[in-house]
Amino acid sequence: TVGPIAGTSTMMVSRAHYGPNGNRLSAFFAWATLVAFEAINLALGAFALFALAGELGWEVGDAGKALLLALNVLVTYLVAVLGHATIVRFQQFFALALGGLTLLLIAFTLGDVNWSYQPEEPLSGTAAWVAFSAALTLIMTGPLSWIPVPADFTRYLPRGASPLKMTLYTGAGAALPAIVLGLLGAFAGTVVDPADLTTSLKEIVPGWFYPLFLVVVAVGTIANNILGIYSSGLAMQAFGIRIHRAAAVTI
Repeated sequence: TVGPIAGTSTMMVSRAHYGPNGNRLSAFFAWATLVAFEAINLALGAFALFALAGELGWEVGDAGKALLLALNVLVTYLVAVLGHATIVRFQQFFALALGGLTLLLIAFTLGDVNWSYQPEEPLSGTAAWVAFSAALTLIMTGPLSWIPVPADFTRYLPRGASPLKMTLYTGAGAALPAIVLGLLGAFAGTVVDPADLTTSLKEIVPGWFYPLFLVVVAVGTIANNILGIYSSGLAMQAFGIRIHRAAAVTI
């Protein structure tokens, strides 16, 4: 909520707490977190593109994988380097497109759920707590990874924007899809292999829809990554490196 008031990025706002020099450590860790986040998303998007290429009859070798990964990187980079206004337009369009396809995915998946599912070997005791802790940690890494960046985007809102509305819309916009898709993954895991839902979901969705599902995964990771790459450049600048934002995004 400090974005509209300060008019600058989160890592610049935190200089008010730590000073320009004390803030360098925070900016560095923010940059490292965002870069790691980008790498994970690029990998997930690439796996979806590999599967999509296979569906289209292309035997993807190492050269083909490198080409598809480069395409993923290029699209993500171009939108991120063009800046905030381009990102907003891109996200508006893909939010509608991906949202519609996701609703279809939910409809197809729910029809095959095994509502009486029981694991072959239910976990208990220490093993159950280890699994629960690992799952909780994995889930928490998503929202926690965005902590260094919120003002990067709210800084363009009017200074009089309602802090309550910003909090509610952002919280609901992040939580509702995460909860719905998390449950969807759990439901799908009752009938297909949950270790690789990108490919195993093929068993329970119509043949014509599966390529569209792969597009959802690939483009969804790009849409997610654009925000991280844009903010990683700002974090690098906040660290104190005198570099143009486009160059920081490139790095």
